Amino acid sequence: RAFVMLARGVSLASRRVLRIAGEEVIPFLQRILTNDVRSLADAGAAPVYAALQNAQGRVRHDLFLHREFGGALLADLPADGFKDALDALVKLKLRSPVTLDDAGEELRVVVAGGERSDRRDPTADGSAEWVPPVDAESADDDILSFLQPDPRWHGLGLRGVIPAAAAADLLPAGATPDEAEAAYAQWRYTLGVAEGSDELGGLLPLECNLAGLNAISFDKGCYIGQELTARTHHTGVVRKRIVPALFARRSQWIAKDSAGVGGRASTPQEKWSGHEFPTVKAGDTRGTHDEQQKSRARPGMDVFLDGAPTTGKPVGKVIAARGDVGLILLRIEHLAKADSAEDLALVAHGNEERCHVDVRVNIPDWWDDTWLQSSLR
Repeated sequence: RAFVMLARGVSLASRRVLRIAGEEVIPFLQRILTNDVRSLADAGAAPVYAALQNAQGRVRHDLFLHREFGGALLADLPADGFKDALDALVKLKLRSPVTLDDAGEELRVVVAGGERSDRRDPTADGSAEWVPPVDAESADDDILSFLQPDPRWHGLGLRGVIPAAAAADLLPAGATPDEAEAAYAQWRYTLGVAEGSDELGGLLPLECNLAGLNAISFDKGCYIGQELTARTHHTGVVRKRIVPALFARRSQWIAKDSAGVGGRASTPQEKWSGHEFPTVKAGDTRGTHDEQQKSRARPGMDVFLDGAPTTGKPVGKVIAARGDVGLILLRIEHLAKADSAEDLALVAHGNEERCHVDVRVNIPDWWDDTWLQSSLR
């Protein structure tokens, strides 16, 4: 069902649209964002992904820029950081002839399609299966034809901005907006892609893998926070990165074998092989099956090497979690030193007694092959 929604198109309540217009809009954004936006001056330009940083070189917000008919730009921004982003842009534009208008009631951000991989072995050379942007029974082909490929990575499918009324029609019968949003988030987590102020805010852009997701230009010239980003890039050493994670309470794991726990990212419906969840027995009063399968992982939990004392230094932190999948910020030297991803056993600890969550990670298809080894310098 989640893939039916993704194929049909999902309207994201977690994003909000800002219309940016004016004769100086391109120069204005060029001097403040991490990416080169000059291509957006041309009609029919592909969307651009970028970040707005603070002066210390840490991510403030991520944004997608789409060129609208007539030349204005539509900024796809995090809804939870929309006011902060708007306030920042108002201050930064000074007297530039640029207008900033909230288009959130008029327009919606929509994503569709994606890439579904059946590969388990990182060395396998099988090709991934494409999830078409519209399912065979959908009548919304004309609506989604306005979407363009996600500028971050082709495996993320299509993304764009459409009228709010049209976006509302995409939701399948019986599905809720929260369910559609969760399907997109879980699928994105299995691919190791963070998005939005809650997941990216306050981190270094290279820790967020934004260079690998086409959000940074290293030859465009100055922008806010550019010095630290450029220096980190040219040293070639990034100690921590966001990685996809699978969570389960220790009591939930039923070990079968160690093969295939790691490997390449798969679909949100599939569990990484090697473990399975127990079912609820008849008469069990401890809760429903869905409740028992909740991992209790949550953002902010520290992550340690399994068996290491929790009084020591953590090797990571949970960035996002929905059900049994999420993202962690991990010191990747531990991943680089492991024989394979499935050999790296981690555990997340909360403040509550016995709140221990087992963590397994994997290596996304789109990662640069040099990232792991460069962390060991």
